[in-house]
Amino acid sequence: MPSVTNRSHDEDLALLEALPGLPPGDRRAAVEHLIHNSSPAVREPAVRMGAALLTDDTLAGYLREEADDVLRNAGLEMLKLRGSKAVELGMSLLHDRDSDVVLQVVVLLDHLKDPRALEPIRGVLHHPNANVVQAAVVAIGHLGHAASGEDIIPFLTGEPWFQVAAIQSLGNLRAPNGIDPLAALLDDPMVGTFAAEALMWIGGPKSFGHLARYWLDDRAEGDKPIEFLAYVLEGLIEPATAVDGLRAAIAAKMDYTDDNVGLAAARSLLALGAGEEDEEALRILAGSTSDGTTLPACLTRRADLIGPLIAERGVRRSWGFLLAARYPDEVPLSQLSVALASSTGHEQLTAIAEALSKIESSELGAALLNFYLGLPHDALPGWGPLLYQHAASVRAAMKRRSDLPDDTRSVLSAILQDSPDDVAEAILGL
Repeated sequence: MPSVTNRSHDEDLALLEALPGLPPGDRRAAVEHLIHNSSPAVREPAVRMGAALLTDDTLAGYLREEADDVLRNAGLEMLKLRGSKAVELGMSLLHDRDSDVVLQVVVLLDHLKDPRALEPIRGVLHHPNANVVQAAVVAIGHLGHAASGEDIIPFLTGEPWFQVAAIQSLGNLRAPNGIDPLAALLDDPMVGTFAAEALMWIGGPKSFGHLARYWLDDRAEGDKPIEFLAYVLEGLIEPATAVDGLRAAIAAKMDYTDDNVGLAAARSLLALGAGEEDEEALRILAGSTSDGTTLPACLTRRADLIGPLIAERGVRRSWGFLLAARYPDEVPLSQLSVALASSTGHEQLTAIAEALSKIESSELGAALLNFYLGLPHDALPGWGPLLYQHAASVRAAMKRRSDLPDDTRSVLSAILQDSPDDVAEAILGL
């Protein structure tokens, strides 16, 4: 192969195109030249080709390159591009004598997120190089499981850079055994806020208790802790245990000048359960979004709000129907019928369909029939199965409707899968 030094950009592009067809002995020199080209149009394809064409030993050699940062970084990039194929090589290099190589390999395995790497990375937690240990602590947070917290907790009392890495790792692991050790750091002026955020990610009643006291006692700095509190409350499976003074303190934040704080307060109050602040909290929540297709997490346990919400308009009504689908046995049917009668066009169709598919009641026939007949023509397809699900009550409602046109009655009979002879006779009559 001709010398690759002092080549022009166009010549480098030509070399890049010819690279896959070069003899194996020439490929390495070509790749090493091309990755030093500052143009992304040359360097990035060269890195990808290097990942595919070069040997493991060559890439491992790049990681050991002390005099050429470009080559060393390219070696790491190529190994990342190899994905799971690079895991075995990476794990074997964790015992390399060069700390820089071990550090790069920990970063590689962290990036690849392959669970096979967890145990080998645990083995470098006591590496003599602090940078390697810090990277391993962070990597275990991404690769480990809740029990991995036992490996990380000792680093909470180490140097600040170890503390921050351990706090982040415990939060990523969602490690319950890290709750009390993290709570002990809440008053630390350097890492207290980080510890509060990690408690938020772990969640659960115990984290809620620590965060509630932390916020109530004015030990928190800034406005983030109330957002942490909202997140934890929304994630609780069971209602939160009452904390004296918490509800009133949160309610005072709803009119805060920062919209994010006011919204976090509204979410927290709604997640706590029924209270006199519900209406104002719902107003703030509804004002924060126009998306009615997803039930906000703070409302998921609020079956008591089904009636009030479906009596509203816009996103609130959509949320009411989504709650009705979640708690079909707690739906006030009279209010549901009224809500259906006043829902027109394409508004809340998805939420309404989801709710009606979960509710079994002979009282819905008339309301469902009227709602269906009022739908825009392009919205009618897809509602047949729902009508059929409530066939008995819809048939009863049809019998009470003398004003139904014959063609409409025939179409409905077909949808409800009435006797084929009856449907055919009705169609022939038309």
